[in-house]
Amino acid sequence: MSHTDVKEFYCVECDVRFKTASGLKTHLSKSMKHRDKQSLKHACTRCPARYACATSLAAHIRVQHEGLRPHVCGDCGAALATRSSLAKHMHSVHLGLRPPPRHVCDTCGKAFRGKSVLINHARTHTGEKPFECHHCGRRFAQRTSMRTHVKLVHLKLRRSGKIKPVAIIDVQSSRVDVFKPEPPVAETWRQPCDVYFQVTAGP
Repeated sequence: MSHTDVKEFYCVECDVRFKTASGLKTHLSKSMKHRDKQSLKHACTRCPARYACATSLAAHIRVQHEGLRPHVCGDCGAALATRSSLAKHMHSVHLGLRPPPRHVCDTCGKAFRGKSVLINHARTHTGEKPFECHHCGRRFAQRTSMRTHVKLVHLKLRRSGKIKPVAIIDVQSSRVDVFKPEPPVAETWRQPCDVYFQVTAGP
């Protein structure tokens, strides 16, 4: 059976097939999609994520909240979170060994190589926005969009991790002064008629 391609055991919810019943049973017991998240005892203090073991929680904090990407590609300098991600990057980007697009959208017929890409694409049809910013409540269709929103809007960070420079405009002299506030605060523009406008970052 290990040398055949026959996979008779099927998980409908995940669209994944297995060769043996034990393989399917292991998938159902360990896959996060099939587990009750409240039963996971290791909770992240910075977001709603929960994990079954402390090692997974520590890895989550390092990658998602501390931004550590220790595995660097020697060809292009891309930083990846895990060794497996680096290997996948090398195969798909530099060696051109990409799998054929076999995940097809039921609505428009577009095909994608990864199922996660198809799931993100499907939200463009359904309008679903499952990822919520815990600072302001704004919702997003993709987790990466939500994280970018938090970094740029709430943490005032550039993509390089630096604080955004703020431009102060002197209306009378038309001079623009640029400086980096520490900590970042909303700036006030003064008009000749003594009218003040409070400028804050948008959503």
